[in-house]
Amino acid sequence: MRRIFTAILLLAVAVAMAQAAARYSITVVPGEHGSVASDLTQAEAGTVVTITVTPDADYELGALLVEERVTTGILDDDDAWEPARAPRRAAVATSDAGGGVFTFVMPAVGVKVSAIFLHVPFEVECVYGEQGEAVATPSQARPGETVTLTAPEVEGYTFSHYVALFGDTEIAVEDGRFVMPEGPVTVEAVYVPRSYHVLAQVSSRGVVTAEAAMMPTGETVVLTVVPNEGFVVNEVTVERVKVVDGELDDDDDAWEPARVPARAQSVVAVTCHDWCTYSFVMPPSHVRVTATFTAGPITGIDDVGLDACARSEERYNLQGQRVSDDYRGIVINDGRKIYKY
Repeated sequence: MRRIFTAILLLAVAVAMAQAAARYSITVVPGEHGSVASDLTQAEAGTVVTITVTPDADYELGALLVEERVTTGILDDDDAWEPARAPRRAAVATSDAGGGVFTFVMPAVGVKVSAIFLHVPFEVECVYGEQGEAVATPSQARPGETVTLTAPEVEGYTFSHYVALFGDTEIAVEDGRFVMPEGPVTVEAVYVPRSYHVLAQVSSRGVVTAEAAMMPTGETVVLTVVPNEGFVVNEVTVERVKVVDGELDDDDDAWEPARVPARAQSVVAVTCHDWCTYSFVMPPSHVRVTATFTAGPITGIDDVGLDACARSEERYNLQGQRVSDDYRGIVINDGRKIYKY
């Protein structure tokens, strides 16, 4: 009995010593766009193994994989995993020591070490155009990745297209998306002015005519204001208006309050060029042009205008006497009072 017990004890010690002395292989798979190195090719279970990862220029580590190579048979060096021959492949936890150095504790089985390297992302720079700046998602992307562009709404303008440049080469942008090339990209959103209606109200004392029924935002609109006989121009007003109900037809020149009511938003600056010509810069909205007329000629000293709007060379003082161009003070010029300075 003592002999049997001694034999079992010796066998257990031998097995323990054999297990303690067992060393397992560490297989490193060569990396693409970088290198992977292990400080050991074999190690006992529980040993700390150090892995050094070095990406190539313009690349960075995407993932480090340490996997157990446990099989029911012999596992060859083929990277492909064959479940029928190798039913289990567990991941081994790694610790990042910084500077491209990683460690893991060797399990009681061989392991395979591999790394995935990714190209460093390039910048997608959205430059500010004349009206707005696009937004790129993501703002940095790797070659081959898809970048999505968004153009913000700009009052008075309609988005037209994107211009994406890789160096001096223009990149195709389809449905607001493009594929990132091998370098940084600049993107500009291009807008075109939106056209709005110029709505001239009808008056029984004179006629107001705009050079066009619709004009793009930012364009100069020329108005011709002609009073009927016995009247003079009192004031020309241009208001931004918002259509409340109904729709405007593109070929509708007349302002019809009953059909298209509008609400005034703000007044647009008007420039007087001569006795019948005015102009303003088209805002990003519809506008309503209104001219008021006063019965003339005017004989009082109110409603004094500027000399730049004079209509003829004949000028009279307030006593009705004709004066020369050198006269200074209030004069009457073709029914309008002018202050000569």
